[in-house]
Amino acid sequence: MSEPVLRRPRPDDDQVLMAVDSVAFGWTPPEDGVKSAWQHAHAEPYAWCAELDGGPVGKTAAFSMETTLPGGTSVRTPGVTSVAVLPTHRRRGLLRTLLTRQLTEMAAAGEPATVLTASEGSIYGRFGFGVTTLYARAEVTRSEVEFLPTAPTAGVDLELAELSGVRGDLPGLHEAMRAATPGMTTRPDLVWNDLVADREHDRRGMSKMFTVVARDESGTPVGVVGWRVGSQPAGVPVPASPVRVEMLIAADPAVRMDLWRFVLDLDLTGVVTAYVPPDDPLPWALVNPNAVAVRALSHWTWTRILDLPAVMEARRYPVDGEIVIGVVDDMFEANNGAWSLEVRDGRARVVRSREEPAVRAAIDSWASLVMGTVSPPVMAGAGRLSGHADSVGRLARMLAWPRAPFNDVMF
Repeated sequence: MSEPVLRRPRPDDDQVLMAVDSVAFGWTPPEDGVKSAWQHAHAEPYAWCAELDGGPVGKTAAFSMETTLPGGTSVRTPGVTSVAVLPTHRRRGLLRTLLTRQLTEMAAAGEPATVLTASEGSIYGRFGFGVTTLYARAEVTRSEVEFLPTAPTAGVDLELAELSGVRGDLPGLHEAMRAATPGMTTRPDLVWNDLVADREHDRRGMSKMFTVVARDESGTPVGVVGWRVGSQPAGVPVPASPVRVEMLIAADPAVRMDLWRFVLDLDLTGVVTAYVPPDDPLPWALVNPNAVAVRALSHWTWTRILDLPAVMEARRYPVDGEIVIGVVDDMFEANNGAWSLEVRDGRARVVRSREEPAVRAAIDSWASLVMGTVSPPVMAGAGRLSGHADSVGRLARMLAWPRAPFNDVMF
């Protein structure tokens, strides 16, 4: 069996790489030949393809992105995307070869971490990626919705707008929300373009995307909601078309609640589906919290820490304290071993230690812990964090954050 040759993607690879994507992910390339953001990503730094038998048979790419950490700070996190190997060339180690080259290059370039959204959750833990954001798939029965009188409102003006007409406002609105949301990534400009293009295959059998913009007293956009409407379900005697919320962007919780009020009061609709943060306050703003049914709680963003001290020192902490942690990283020796985590005034100093670690975990688990996705006691209960209960509790107090990580960016 010949060995694969790793090289950078070239412009003349476009059609072949699109075919690899199409077969691997089961989608039909657009007939107009317009490249999506994922195809453009092959021209970005850290993109690689594996050539075998005369052409590319596997590939990986990455967007330039940043991720918000607990405390509102932000670090560079290239967004790994479009990872695919032809089904005829699986089980040959091509995925491992591609990702190892890509991650090694990122680490050598000084990237603190990298992120991805995984189609298959069983793949990326072996490369040191850990789950750092979750989403809840919520189904809201519109007929059962009644807001409590205490539910917040910002008193915004709502304006129906074409999706293309709000394109210029979307990045700024999203960045304002990202600043307050741990785990949220920047959305590359090309991905915004894909969203606004509203192609037929993105609608998945539903309507075009309708949008409403929320404006404050000065007329400044402070939020936006986008939704689609489906066909009337068979056998339902009254008009009750399903609604799928595609985006709900607002930094102010009161504005977000106003947008919820709007989309949950659309005429001729029934069940409204949305992907929301695990700690979304919507159920607790209703007279009947059971009007919001969580049908799934799933992983979304996975993070691979490349420079442990850089990431841990970048986030903020709720309490001061000291603890020696142990890290196991089979890929990057620079992360391995014992580290002293010392927090003063909410900021951390992370340096090598000769002491025996009080707690120990693999690098993928540290990604989840540092982002605040999973608490140390839960990780200990799962067998992914070792240490005495007192040490686990001390680490939990140091890493706690009041808001669950969340990300709404698909890449």
